[in-house]
Amino acid sequence: MKTTTTLPSQTSTNSASQSSVSQSTPVTVGNDDNSGDSIRGPVQNDHWYTKTNGLDLLPFQYTLIIGGDSQQDHQPMQLSVDMDCQKPPLIVGGNGLMNLGNYGFSFYYCLTKLAVIGSITVHGITEEVIGYAWIDHQWGNFGNQHPPPYGLPLTYEWFSIKLNDNREIMVGDIWDRETGEKINLDFSNGLNLLNNNGSLELLEDYTITPLSFWNDSRDCRVFADKWHIIESSKLINLIITPTFLDQVMRFKENYPLLQQFIQERFPGGCLWEGVCTVSGTINNIPVNGKAYVELTHSYDYVDNTDSIPYNS
Repeated sequence: MKTTTTLPSQTSTNSASQSSVSQSTPVTVGNDDNSGDSIRGPVQNDHWYTKTNGLDLLPFQYTLIIGGDSQQDHQPMQLSVDMDCQKPPLIVGGNGLMNLGNYGFSFYYCLTKLAVIGSITVHGITEEVIGYAWIDHQWGNFGNQHPPPYGLPLTYEWFSIKLNDNREIMVGDIWDRETGEKINLDFSNGLNLLNNNGSLELLEDYTITPLSFWNDSRDCRVFADKWHIIESSKLINLIITPTFLDQVMRFKENYPLLQQFIQERFPGGCLWEGVCTVSGTINNIPVNGKAYVELTHSYDYVDNTDSIPYNS
């Protein structure tokens, strides 16, 4: 289950203007004084605009501007991109409603292919960037089902997969946060496969199997670090491999209030979010691609699990 609501995306022309009704969400973290002029934090500002043609909003076309100062050298960092959706939204589960039973409900859609063009500034160096991105939008009451101070009653392993044949996959598994037991409830009505023509297929007979684990010694948590995804009707056979292991989002070292907020919603006050590579076959035809994986679920490692590699 995915809970963040936005990631970058796309290619719109510079002539498109920003909307006067925008999703602008300025953020200030860790001011050094009360003036607001000396800001040290992971994000200083986050502005997300829906574009217009001068009169009307342009659906699924955005401008995203994120700014902040580097924690290493305190130089400005900024991402400024235009975004343009290239495929119809993936309506998760076919109707966009995730029925989580006693865990609540959620509405959910994905924009799986947004062309991105813009610039990124890091350590004082600005470079132009192009590419593709994925926006995930999820909302509902599922965050209020856990006892106070609330938070997610579930943990999950969530996969967004972009294949080189212009298809995308969204799939995941969930566990009960309190008991640690895997839940058979399929929160997305199957493996969601968005074809290159924009049609959606829901494939029910799939498994996600961890192939190895990684010990995050800094936070004393064990995450899966490689997965095998199999689906029978399309003969999907994919291996998902992180480009590197330590892709944990950590907040607690420097931002105790933010850490408290995250801790209430995610076990351990941190989560693994990272880029992965994809290889395998679909209908016996070789495919490859990239994936973005989000993990809040961690494992109790058992020493006698000799068949599964364990990385530390």
